[in-house]
Amino acid sequence: MAKTSNNSDEQALIGFKAALSVDPYNSLSDWSPNHNFCNWTGVTCSSRRQRVVSLNLTGKGLLGHISPLLGNRSFLRTVDLSNNSFQGHIPYQIGRLFRLRRLLLSTNKLESSIPSSLAGCRSLQYLSFLYNNLSGPIPSELGLLPRLETIWLDYNNLTGTIPLSLGNLSSLTELRLRYNSLYGGIPGELGLLGKLRTLDLEFNNLTGSIPTALSNCTLLESVGLADNLLTGHIPWEFGTLSELQGLHLFTNQFTGEIPGSLSNCTLLQILDLAFKNLTGTVPLEFGRLLQLRWLNLWNNQLVSGSSGLLFVTVLSNCSSLYHIDLSENYFTGIMPSSVGLLPSGLVYFRLRFNEIEGSIPDEIGNLTGIVMLDFASNHFSGTSQS
Repeated sequence: MAKTSNNSDEQALIGFKAALSVDPYNSLSDWSPNHNFCNWTGVTCSSRRQRVVSLNLTGKGLLGHISPLLGNRSFLRTVDLSNNSFQGHIPYQIGRLFRLRRLLLSTNKLESSIPSSLAGCRSLQYLSFLYNNLSGPIPSELGLLPRLETIWLDYNNLTGTIPLSLGNLSSLTELRLRYNSLYGGIPGELGLLGKLRTLDLEFNNLTGSIPTALSNCTLLESVGLADNLLTGHIPWEFGTLSELQGLHLFTNQFTGEIPGSLSNCTLLQILDLAFKNLTGTVPLEFGRLLQLRWLNLWNNQLVSGSSGLLFVTVLSNCSSLYHIDLSENYFTGIMPSSVGLLPSGLVYFRLRFNEIEGSIPDEIGNLTGIVMLDFASNHFSGTSQS
């Protein structure tokens, strides 16, 4: 019986090779009956049963189709065909691999839809299909995979809505769907993902407001919702995300004020709220964001308020800042001399197209690391120092 099983593994691999049209580096030259298939390039077998448990052919430049015969290898735990030129569709037979833990098909030329049969891969933990030409909806059946930890479907042509069933994936730590054509709202059910660390839905056509339920994902480190059609306010509840390091919300249609509660996200490094319709002032509490490196508030309707440009002074506490863009707002007042106390590592500082008056303080010269300094189109007066 063992001999028959081993022979079937070998025949399946030969069938896999036969579905290839180009092997530019002769990577599979040792795939022949003259060699034990467990020693073939990219093949790993179990030591006890001598069954194929891993097929890793990443970066071999292979061109062709993925053979459906792979679906007959029930002992497979890893299939990594990333960084090749595989074409056609993902065989539905892969859904028979109930022991499969890692399925990596990223950076190929795969087309058609994601097969719903993947629900049969009950042990699947890691799913990566990014950088392909996949189309159609995200199968709701993915929500039936209880061990799934990572979903990478970036850079495809996927359409439809984000399945509510993804909220069932209690082990999920990364959900990356950027650069597709997804529409509809962000499901509040995603707030059930207690282990989620990365949520990246950027560059889609999502609408509606940000569900406040996302604040229940208390381990979130990065939230990317940029370049969608989202409306409403930035949830005040995001201030409870104590692990948050990156908040990318630029190019949406948000309104309202910047929540001062974000200052509670003391690990925050990147805050990008550019190109919106945000109003109000820059929260003075942002001076508590000691890890902040990137602050982008460009093209909003922000004003100075009764505190004037005091927020420039409080940002001097953020010793890691290297990028500040406050351009195209309605800031008024006189630039404080404390601008010279901003971090010495600041390399990018833009305030263009505001209504700031008075002279530019001499202390600006303390910013010795500046590469881009743009204060154009304000109401500054005085003479320049030679």
